[in-house]
Amino acid sequence: MNRIPTIALLLIILSGAASAQDCKYEKYFYWSEMATLDYQAGNWAGANDKFKKTFSKAPFPLGADLNLALKAAVQVRDTLWADTLAVYLAKGGIPLAFFQPFRNYAWYDAFEQSFDQYRTWYNTRFDTVLIEKMTNLHIRDSLFNAKYHLWRTRKIEMPLDEMIAGAKGISQEFKEIISEHGFPCEQNMGYYYTYGKIDEFPLLVLLAHIYQRGELLYKDRLTNIICDGKFRRTQQAVLNGFNGYGDNTGIEQEMKIRYERHRMKN
Repeated sequence: MNRIPTIALLLIILSGAASAQDCKYEKYFYWSEMATLDYQAGNWAGANDKFKKTFSKAPFPLGADLNLALKAAVQVRDTLWADTLAVYLAKGGIPLAFFQPFRNYAWYDAFEQSFDQYRTWYNTRFDTVLIEKMTNLHIRDSLFNAKYHLWRTRKIEMPLDEMIAGAKGISQEFKEIISEHGFPCEQNMGYYYTYGKIDEFPLLVLLAHIYQRGELLYKDRLTNIICDGKFRRTQQAVLNGFNGYGDNTGIEQEMKIRYERHRMKN
């Protein structure tokens, strides 16, 4: 339940873990990571070329990659490619306000005139009910986690049965959402836009909290989920570092251990 540390970039290249035939996004993630390294090194042209390779390797590009690719395209003045990337982002739900810095570009007027069409495409293509449910669950999880930390630092009291019920309720709701809507990802939710920026939906935070509460949901399926482009392997590497104090056999055991550590022995 500790906050996830900031991570600049984890470069993890799979070698032989799955063939390109079995893992649809293996080459996508490889080229995305290479393009990101070029961008961070200030090699805009290299990043621009590698992002083009990235998006040719899978049917659905991810939002953070599109955002970085757009920045690289602007740096090298690849106007047509920048227009293409902007359309991808708009169809994925990114609002017109995000594109205001590009209003002096030659492609912007036509892009703005077509924006209602992009928005309609987004509304008909993506699961807005899933987006609402996951947003509400993220808020619920954040509030519960904040309350837990207040309890841990003895600023409030919370009975053990309330801790168990709260943690179980979040896990159960998450499982019910997946059962009804599928695994939450950009392919069914669109791109995540918050505080004026394109970001990744905080699914990693939610899963990390669940793992720390003693329930390793979908851990045995993550490789397949990654190969479908629904989760990043860098996120999996981060998630592997999150476990409870117990042996991860369930929420009730984990909450009892935490209660003993922070109350009964003090």
